[in-house]
Amino acid sequence: MLVLKENDHPLAQRGEDVLLALKDVWINNSRLLAAHRPGHFRGDKLLFKATEVPQRFAGHDREQAWRPHVSGTVDVRPVHAEHEQLLTVPAHVATIGGGRGGSLGRGGPQGVLTAFPAQEALGPPGSTSFETSLSPE
Repeated sequence: MLVLKENDHPLAQRGEDVLLALKDVWINNSRLLAAHRPGHFRGDKLLFKATEVPQRFAGHDREQAWRPHVSGTVDVRPVHAEHEQLLTVPAHVATIGGGRGGSLGRGGPQGVLTAFPAQEALGPPGSTSFETSLSPE
């Protein structure tokens, strides 16, 4: 807590109770993640993939990670956005909604996926990513 206060971190204002609760949530979510085993989907999937990723993740073929879990095809649609922006920026929501509706209307993919290219923050201050939203303006 002292380190947060010394660095004028926003979480310092929340108090120790909130920090301890966040720790408990983190531990529980880590346990859930470790125990989770993904299932298998029978059919085609439509994957909206954020194209704005940190350099260290560039070139990773993340959509390939879905293939073992889908019996049909994985139709990849790039969206010029960070992952965190896919469902928070109205223009990207419209892109995804439009892509999904058109595909489903023609008997296309039965499910929609959003790629998780990275759990990393990127972008200028004021973006929707967590780390950059804490940056000074």
